[in-house]
Amino acid sequence: MAVHIIKKPAVGNRRQRRKAETWVPELERMSHDVKRAVLKMAASLDEPAAQADPANVPASPSDVGQLLRRTAEYMKLLRRISEAALQGDDKRLRSLIVKSLTSCNAKIAALVRVHARNNARRTLNALRQESDEIDLTQPCLEPVRVWWKKKPNGGHRPIGESGPIRFAMQLMLRDVLVAAGEDNPHEFACRRRGPHKAADFIAANIRSGVRYWATLDITNCFPSVKPEHLKDMFPIDHAMLVHAAFIPEGAPLTPLPGATGGGSSATAVRHGLPQGSPVSPKLASGLIGRLLRSLEGDYRVICYGDNIALGAEAQGEVETGVHTLGERLALLDAGPLALGKIELFEADSYVDFMQFRIGAMWSEGEFVDDTYRRPSGEAFERRRRRMCERLRRFPDDTPREVIEKALADYDFAWMRSMKWPNLQLGPSHAANILDLLAAQRDALIREIFDYGLPDEIAGKL
Repeated sequence: MAVHIIKKPAVGNRRQRRKAETWVPELERMSHDVKRAVLKMAASLDEPAAQADPANVPASPSDVGQLLRRTAEYMKLLRRISEAALQGDDKRLRSLIVKSLTSCNAKIAALVRVHARNNARRTLNALRQESDEIDLTQPCLEPVRVWWKKKPNGGHRPIGESGPIRFAMQLMLRDVLVAAGEDNPHEFACRRRGPHKAADFIAANIRSGVRYWATLDITNCFPSVKPEHLKDMFPIDHAMLVHAAFIPEGAPLTPLPGATGGGSSATAVRHGLPQGSPVSPKLASGLIGRLLRSLEGDYRVICYGDNIALGAEAQGEVETGVHTLGERLALLDAGPLALGKIELFEADSYVDFMQFRIGAMWSEGEFVDDTYRRPSGEAFERRRRRMCERLRRFPDDTPREVIEKALADYDFAWMRSMKWPNLQLGPSHAANILDLLAAQRDALIREIFDYGLPDEIAGKL
């Protein structure tokens, strides 16, 4: 099990030295998040928020003190789980995980984060009563609210919005997975990484000679992952994992008013790992990571959710890796998973991954040992669709100057999200990229005033 441990100087007393020897960054960040959530429980509420929910009662100073002590004890338990994982003591590890998933302190720490996320307040007694309803040994029949999120490339994905009890169960499960080091070392869809770091990783490998890449995704990844796929994969009681991570048949589903899924049913959230759960990405990433680690060969691997980039120094090696991964996904005992869109790239031209295009930089026909990074074609197309969505909100008689300013403001925000000053655009892109953005904005505005209704424009895309 890959536990990310950072060795810190052994200073202070014995207790401080022991903590320094097993310092897990993710647990320390979790500890800070929990403390902030506890302090938020004591913050005062404005009058409308207090009237909207009678249970919104700020915690007293004594409640906050007890909550801080309880959550500190919980973090100690998670550190003991990390120690057991590091030592390879599987029996102790499983025992501590069961203790964590049944601990009252763990339940309260999870509920505090749930309510802080919803900007709600609870006293210690209210949290104790609510924690009695959390039982990972039984299916959770709490209602689930369902809505549909539009996919960037068309279609909808069903999102299951859990209530406080199920969401707390999911947080508890995610906590022990983090503590046990059950993560995917190739995963970039996490805190302190992200698509920019993924693009940097590809660029660094291109400069070191890895010129051939394949990008692929797993078709309907989350809905395709069944409980049987995760059996015996993690050091967690399988029944507890299933009760926390999956939505049972008996749980009522309530579509949000006005939500539409393009014809898909609300029951789709029961198919596989529910999207919208804090633990689903961790479980899916763990499954994908194990399959990728089983590949034989000198590959450079990046995962971003269910999107994968596979790099090697030879084109044949990349093609073999993609073929082997597809075979192993198709032959899973619990049911096949399928690769979706597969694209092969040569870095001498470019590599498209997520929202960036990365490639080797050339000067007068020679590689200059550098790379460029710019927004990909998909990123530009997504920007265009978002602009059209904004244009649809304007009335027909909106002045042209208002529309131009709105689109220019969106472009400024889009460039900030792309960390525009840090892009290595290359000589063939740097001169005309801003002109290209302005030309695209002007083309959209001309279409509005030539064709009239913004809905007609959106319908062409």
